[in-house]
Amino acid sequence: TVQGDAKLLYTAAQFALTVGKQEGAKSMTQALLQLQPNHGGAILHLGLIAHSENQKALALQYLRQASQLDQLSHDASALWNGLADMECGIQKSSDACLDAWRRSFEAEIELVPMKYNVATNALVNACKLLLERSNERNAKNIMEQVVTLGKKAVRLGLINAPLQLPKLLIRGVSFGAYRDDASTWKAIRHLEDNFQAIRDEVMEADAAGRLVRAAGVEKGGLHTAGEWRQLNINMQGRIVPQTLQLLPITSKIVLELEDGNSMVHGGSKISVMEPGTVVLPHTGLTNARVRIHLGISIPSGAFIRVGNETRTWTEGRCTAIDDSFVHEVWHTGTERRILLIVDIWHPEMDVLQREESISDPGLLKTYQEMSKDPWSVLRRQGIPRDLIPSRFISDAGYLNNKGT
Repeated sequence: TVQGDAKLLYTAAQFALTVGKQEGAKSMTQALLQLQPNHGGAILHLGLIAHSENQKALALQYLRQASQLDQLSHDASALWNGLADMECGIQKSSDACLDAWRRSFEAEIELVPMKYNVATNALVNACKLLLERSNERNAKNIMEQVVTLGKKAVRLGLINAPLQLPKLLIRGVSFGAYRDDASTWKAIRHLEDNFQAIRDEVMEADAAGRLVRAAGVEKGGLHTAGEWRQLNINMQGRIVPQTLQLLPITSKIVLELEDGNSMVHGGSKISVMEPGTVVLPHTGLTNARVRIHLGISIPSGAFIRVGNETRTWTEGRCTAIDDSFVHEVWHTGTERRILLIVDIWHPEMDVLQREESISDPGLLKTYQEMSKDPWSVLRRQGIPRDLIPSRFISDAGYLNNKGT
């Protein structure tokens, strides 16, 4: 029968695609379309073949056509995942890009077995695009859409909480938007114990205008109003020499934190925010890090929301957050807000978990060298001997405090 022939051709073409026989798959798919011109799966196959041959315009044409036709469940996942990449490549902010990622997520979670990485990637991308559309008028509606998607993902075990949406999720470690349990961590105590020295040096540099001149304007597109500057102390395991010259005392205090020096998923910096600044809701890369905020100069009117809870900062006290949760900042006051931000490894992660979280070979090497012999690494980076700590502090359960 025609129906039987069509099913046989479809199955054979799909197998040919799986084993990389593109020409065979193409000829069988074209034969199938002679029998059933509106076969959604066949048109999808032509789109995937065209994409593999770098015929992007033709691939997009086929995939858009296939999206208007019925698909088998496993084909629907491949369709929307492929269409998302293409639509977003044309215009990341388009409705088509957002819709494709959202439908990719919905299609994948219907599959048995589900590909967790595909579903999570689609979820995170869809939520990120939603959050980028947030403004005063639609913020509540946007957050409701994100939470709805997040709750589905939590029920399926994809993420820990509806608003925890990192690209890289470390499983099996504790989580929470605010880490109030961190008040006893050695890193927190170290920064708070040295607050006065940090504050004196940073505020002197600020009063002289040197801090703002040295700090770069945030260029990630996260803030929609005002001015937000950041001065890196270290970033991805590399120390910034200019900051050491400007803030030697603060830099040395920060360098005493072993879990910060080797944190290649982030860094440490001074964050300077002017009144009127609004930072859009967004998420950090991974829950492998905990982000510590030490309040240096905190005027009234400066707020942060992480997850569903809004707080402000306190001068001389640390606020530890898991920035893989959706968070946002706004400053309606009249004076400059200044923080010291330090990223450290999640203290429950062991060496293997840390290394497995680092996909970039260069960053993995940086982490391994900094963890094994931080003194040698700091000397090679040109850090003056008097600024290299004699001992390092760590909250990681498997490490003892290092000392000379």
